[in-house]
Amino acid sequence: MAMELLTSPTPNGWKVTIMVEELREAGFELADLTVTPIDIMKGDQFTEAF
Repeated sequence: MAMELLTSPTPNGWKVTIMVEELREAGFELADLTVTPIDIMKGDQFTEAF
């Protein structure tokens, strides 16, 4: 099972990325993760693809 992380370079976006890295370092086996950057200033979160 793969996961896709849609994130923006904001404090809330960084929190999720940090949590994933911390879980991996702690030994948790996580699904393959694809990180997709979005630009909330351009309105990417309102596109049909999002």
